[in-house]
Amino acid sequence: MAANTNQEVQLERCYLKDAARYRTLVDVVRPWRSIRSWREKLANLSQRGIDVYFVVVEGIDRGIVRAFNPIELPGWNIVLLSMSLSDTAKFAREVSRQLFQADCMLFRIDVYSSVCRIRQEREDDAEFIDECEDSSSPLLSRLEHSIYYSPELDDRQVAFIPWEFGYIAIVTNAKRDKIESVKFVRGHIEEYDVLIKKAALYGKIVDDEGLVVPYGRNEPIKHESDLLVKAREELAKYLQRGHIPDIEYEFPHGTPFQQRVWKETESIVFGSIATYSELAHRVEPDPVKAGRLARAVGQALSANPLPILIPCHRVIGANRDLTGFSGGVDIKEYLLQKELWKTEDSKSNG
Repeated sequence: MAANTNQEVQLERCYLKDAARYRTLVDVVRPWRSIRSWREKLANLSQRGIDVYFVVVEGIDRGIVRAFNPIELPGWNIVLLSMSLSDTAKFAREVSRQLFQADCMLFRIDVYSSVCRIRQEREDDAEFIDECEDSSSPLLSRLEHSIYYSPELDDRQVAFIPWEFGYIAIVTNAKRDKIESVKFVRGHIEEYDVLIKKAALYGKIVDDEGLVVPYGRNEPIKHESDLLVKAREELAKYLQRGHIPDIEYEFPHGTPFQQRVWKETESIVFGSIATYSELAHRVEPDPVKAGRLARAVGQALSANPLPILIPCHRVIGANRDLTGFSGGVDIKEYLLQKELWKTEDSKSNG
């Protein structure tokens, strides 16, 4: 993985079997203490909930990471980064990014970086960790301190667009060249997946009780991709003027049947509707089989990760009931009304 340092940086977990490798980096006493002694020290760190990693730069061990949570606050870690290279703070971002990847529940990381000479003032790992766990320790003030949040470093980006029903969350893929999903976010944030939850907390659209704050911030995220900038503009025009959104999206993975349903749904034009039964007949040419697939079509549409872009809100029940929409029937009705009125407006103006 390429780091900001323009060097290849990789974190590798340190196990008891790696005691000799660990000793080479951290032992400052000559002659070296025994491998058994260092294995016992690593076991002690593990028992205390401290995770240890090697920092490998271009194939060579260059540092040690010790990650722990002294007050057991969910989603937060303190990381002590000791490097044999100077300017260790420049590695902190990449180290944090890889730690976020390793633990999807992590939200914030405080990194304290040092060159090995600061580490070497403490000959015992336990003493070093103990002093760093004390927030009043003068040692911490001598270390380079950086704070990172998971949404800042995630390969995927999330943007929140406020509207009458909370927010429309747009999520990019890892390459940030296509939209991966669209979600309607409202109510309690615990109902949503970890990516959305952390992005909402970072964007400060959640109150102290975990409820989504309506009409909150609509500021672009830091280093927002060009794709998200365009998606914001396109969806804003869609909501305001009935403009058909022109956004590159990644056709979703799913079962062959789900993908056929989503493909047919793409073809339902703006301002028109289809029933579940009609969609079933488009997906399955055999009329007998198609007659039994209306419920399965509804289930496939409920699993559609790209509402609006793959317009499942345009599919309704045979008796014109607005059912089966994952965002809620009220949102489905709103989108249909907006599209139908915009279509009528364009006909009148024409």
